[in-house]
Amino acid sequence: MDPLIKRAMLEVMSEDNVSPPDSFIPGDVVVSLDGNLNLQYGDLASVACHQNTNGDDVYHIIANAEDGSYGLEIDLIPRKPPVSHGANGVVQGDLVSPDDGMYYCFVPRCDVSGTIRIDNSAVAVDPEHSMGWYDREFGGGIRKWYEGSTKSTESSWKWASAQLSNGWDLTVYTLWDADIYNGELVIRDKRAIAISPEGTRIECDDHSFEPLQTWTSMMTLNDYGTKWTLVVPQMGLDVLVEASIDRQEFRTLCAGRGYWEGRVSITGTMDGTPVSGLGFVENVPAQFVTKFENYMKRIGRLTGKEVSKLYPDHLIDSRHAMEIMGFQSQAEMATKPLDGTYLSPLRFTEDARLDVLYEHYFAPVRHLTDRGGKSWRS
Repeated sequence: MDPLIKRAMLEVMSEDNVSPPDSFIPGDVVVSLDGNLNLQYGDLASVACHQNTNGDDVYHIIANAEDGSYGLEIDLIPRKPPVSHGANGVVQGDLVSPDDGMYYCFVPRCDVSGTIRIDNSAVAVDPEHSMGWYDREFGGGIRKWYEGSTKSTESSWKWASAQLSNGWDLTVYTLWDADIYNGELVIRDKRAIAISPEGTRIECDDHSFEPLQTWTSMMTLNDYGTKWTLVVPQMGLDVLVEASIDRQEFRTLCAGRGYWEGRVSITGTMDGTPVSGLGFVENVPAQFVTKFENYMKRIGRLTGKEVSKLYPDHLIDSRHAMEIMGFQSQAEMATKPLDGTYLSPLRFTEDARLDVLYEHYFAPVRHLTDRGGKSWRS
């Protein structure tokens, strides 16, 4: 870790604080030792398992914001048997030592009931149109954030789950070792597990999960995928995976800076038959800061990238110039009458020389932002 960052963190923690948006859990964290799953996260959250009158396992989950304005209290009842992930249930995870490993199992389909609270208003979960996925991981090593690492790599991974309309479920992940100096990625583990409608586990030989579109967080400067193609040849699966919204980043020191974890929609085919569904994607990018000044230089590069969206390299035609200069978008023009009573804003640009427009309105700004250094602050 860069010594400047480490010093800043120690100063914050010396005052019994943590860097926002992280906060201390009020109350004690308790793990039950009586054989039943029962985790208590202070006064804010808990996960416990019990059996209902029908003999079903019920996972009772509570989570609340500190001010109580947001939260949930739900029950998950498994409708498929637990499935082991990785190699016989063991995944490598973020290795602190070569012997580290985590046990990982999941239940891909669960009935859901309960309530969700949004802005102090409780909303009942609709059991007929809701479906849960239960993940459980434990074990592995822990390195305190201030402890140095002797490795020149850090862990990075991308994980996805999918509940498909034909009754099949799927989970895939790729785990990389990322060089902290040059960013080079080397695959350490790669898995794809399919679960049939009857609950049979099928380990697939190969898969590809490639990004088509990305989003950059201006809070952490991390890049995340938001649209991907997912292909699993053994299943005959070829689908598009797309985030419901881009901004699904969790900022926390527990992951270095942050990670992306959010809901996605799925459309495509399986064995040539149309299929759709919902899923979840988790993306933890490489984000170790070896030198703070290099990290800050990225702000300049990202600023230049954002500026280029408003001040492009060149003007394509008069319509492009009209939209870039903010006179009106094509969508707005489509709502206007065609009876001759409406004067199109194209009249401002269609007779103008685009090179002259660019020279006077765009080139001065691009001159500042393209120079590099600290000029982007202007």
